[in-house]
Amino acid sequence: MRNSLAKLGGFSAAPLMVSVASVISVPLLLTSVGESVWVSIAVGQAVGDLARSLVAWSWNSVGLTVIAKLSPEQRVAYYLDSIAPRLLLLVPALVGVTIFALLWPLEDNLLAWLAAVAGAIFGLNGTWAFIGSREPKLLVLYNSVPRTISILVGALITFITEEGIYFPLALILGNLAAAIGPTVKILARKRQLDVEWKPATIRAMARLLRDNFSGFTVGFLMAARMSAPVMLAPIIVPAGAGVVALAEKIIRWANTGLTPAMQFIQTGIPTVDGDDNEKAMAGVRRAWVAAPLIGLVVGLGTPLAASILSNGHITIGFGGATAVGLIVMSIFAGNVVGNGALVVLDKVRLVAKIALAGLMILLAVAFALPPVAGDYAVIFGFAASEIFICTTLTVIVLSLANRSGPSKEHRGKP
Repeated sequence: MRNSLAKLGGFSAAPLMVSVASVISVPLLLTSVGESVWVSIAVGQAVGDLARSLVAWSWNSVGLTVIAKLSPEQRVAYYLDSIAPRLLLLVPALVGVTIFALLWPLEDNLLAWLAAVAGAIFGLNGTWAFIGSREPKLLVLYNSVPRTISILVGALITFITEEGIYFPLALILGNLAAAIGPTVKILARKRQLDVEWKPATIRAMARLLRDNFSGFTVGFLMAARMSAPVMLAPIIVPAGAGVVALAEKIIRWANTGLTPAMQFIQTGIPTVDGDDNEKAMAGVRRAWVAAPLIGLVVGLGTPLAASILSNGHITIGFGGATAVGLIVMSIFAGNVVGNGALVVLDKVRLVAKIALAGLMILLAVAFALPPVAGDYAVIFGFAASEIFICTTLTVIVLSLANRSGPSKEHRGKP
């Protein structure tokens, strides 16, 4: 128990560093470049997160669960197998963010493009490997430290010079370091463990991407739901784009801070004693013990956080704060159940279908509610989407676990 808590503390420290740096950067950027330019950078970062999910494919979602079950030698090969496909995926990701930067109605499209490029590069990072193998020290050293430094230095230089370009450029450098460092470490481990590994052929890489398409879809649709509100705000509610961007930041910070606990629970599900149904049920219980309390704390803290971060210029009221709390709660529960319990039950494709339905709900509500909900329309759409997804996935696990007998493993089948 002490060992598990120590590792959880290490995993929590890793994103906390990045989140604190991001929190500090917001008032510095708002003060130096103004709300409209800051919104451009925020939208670019949201698009970059979409690009990141394309480059990362399925490794940053179900890959966590897969690598947790492998031996040290297998983990090295599994990570190295992911490098070339992700480099190939970086090309369409960069094309996509460039098209976005040319077409989206923003105050500063160049800054948005640079921020999006930084996000695409982050898809090459190795955080998922260190999380899955439960190595928090390496996660902090190779991911959190370079990213934290880049955020703080970029924000400080921007504050001093009042030139917004320095912030996304610093993000690019930090994310490059977070991509190169883990690869160097894994290659060193390959030599230490004397792992035999050969680069995959184009055909093998294509097969690998195809076999993991469902896992990619789950992660991509999560990123799409997370990014959609701030991307849509300049079009649907342009006057409230700052409110939506700040709410999105709070949701993202909360999600980032909670990700280690989320992934710690997720990667622990396969190790639970019992058959697959019992493992899945344990995942559901763990998710729903923590999620409501998390949502309550985030919802109550959102108005004060918004006021402090924006120096009182941006206000998030009761309705928006409630939606933010429900979103964070639902994301936590949905990720543990979807990427953990249902992966154990081999239902990744089903998770992808539910995620797609959730995105459709978000878009429908966001476009329908502006006359009624005003600036909060896209936030309410996001909340409706995540509540639908987490409750549906939970009901599916309960149904499958109660309907099924012993797992295949316990029946002696492969």
